[in-house]
Amino acid sequence: MTEEKKKTVFFIALGIFILGGVIYNSMMKEDLYKNKATVQGEITDFSFSNNNYLVEYKYTVDGKIYRNAESTDYFKCDDGTPGCKGKKFTVEYSSKNPKNSKINLGRFNNKKLIAPSF
Repeated sequence: MTEEKKKTVFFIALGIFILGGVIYNSMMKEDLYKNKATVQGEITDFSFSNNNYLVEYKYTVDGKIYRNAESTDYFKCDDGTPGCKGKKFTVEYSSKNPKNSKINLGRFNNKKLIAPSF
């Protein structure tokens, strides 16, 4: 296979991968919108990773503990706690797939970064 054909195959595969990720994210958002339920969750960690901060949280649905994370900018709670670690916030999850969730950081939602999570 020539170098040009290898590049073409690579870019086609990359395009399919990106398109698949976009479709998957869209389906997950739609599932969360259509089957949304809420529960109290807790921020368990706030750390720096890959040029941004990561808020990790846990929540319980039907006795089972789930964990998820979202990318954010740096922020502190009113008491000075970085990333509001240890604080409780509302978690929205899909009643059909409780692993599909997002945390509602209230007035700190503007600190969440919008990025595809492939």
